[in-house]
Amino acid sequence: SVGTKLKRSALQNGAPIFISNTNVNTFAAEFAQLRPYFAGGGRIELMGCYVAQGKEGEILLKTMAKLIGVPVSGSPVIQFGGGSKTFALEGPVFTAFPDGTLKQQRDFLRF
Repeated sequence: SVGTKLKRSALQNGAPIFISNTNVNTFAAEFAQLRPYFAGGGRIELMGCYVAQGKEGEILLKTMAKLIGVPVSGSPVIQFGGGSKTFALEGPVFTAFPDGTLKQQRDFLRF
């Protein structure tokens, strides 16, 4: 399964490998396998702190969006998980699109 392959490729000697702007292309084949699993309007939200910070964050978001074929969003600031009422990105949010564009959103869609 795709999940099993992704899990195996994300581990090295049993330790997690963190995806960053410097190694994101290493996962190109695995990311490409995810494309058929996204419905129209599908997207990825990277909920970690500082994932969209600086040029490195921009490269990470844009590369993932291009490889997977869906918008990828993240924030350049610390994330608190919305407290007990929401689970949404907080603060400024940047979204990269498969065509290579990057947009900042003021009011990110909350579920």
